[in-house]
Amino acid sequence: MYRLPGLSLKAADVVAAMAERHFPDWHRAQGRPRDLDLVGALRLALCRLRRNATYQELAEDFGIGISTAWTYHQIMVAFLADTLGTTTEALSQQVKGLVCLIDGTLVPTFAWRHRTDLLAGKHRRHGVNVQLAVDLHGRILAASHAFPGSWQDVH
Repeated sequence: MYRLPGLSLKAADVVAAMAERHFPDWHRAQGRPRDLDLVGALRLALCRLRRNATYQELAEDFGIGISTAWTYHQIMVAFLADTLGTTTEALSQQVKGLVCLIDGTLVPTFAWRHRTDLLAGKHRRHGVNVQLAVDLHGRILAASHAFPGSWQDVH
């Protein structure tokens, strides 16, 4: 039994099993060992997503370096997005009979010089626009791909 933030014990077991199948060589016998085990890396990514903790806080909490926390977060978020991605057909079945809220949010990013389209005028900051479908309990049912922050929700 694993305990992962925001997931029931059963869901945590399923996600951990999928991660073990996806990363069979996470604990390789040769080379430099990883600072966190696979479940620890999942826990780090979910803590970042749920609490919006900084990489400095995550590094302190998990006893690793800041760049290592960033790397593990990127790896695990890519894995979760690929594995738990939802198609339009599956989403319509998933929300059938539920009251849902669909809204966009700006996820802050750095101000990249070569990406002028990330500036959201309404929020006066740089970021990417993500559309979310949420149920009445606040659980995220689906998330869209990230679009430039300058794009409005209607776009």
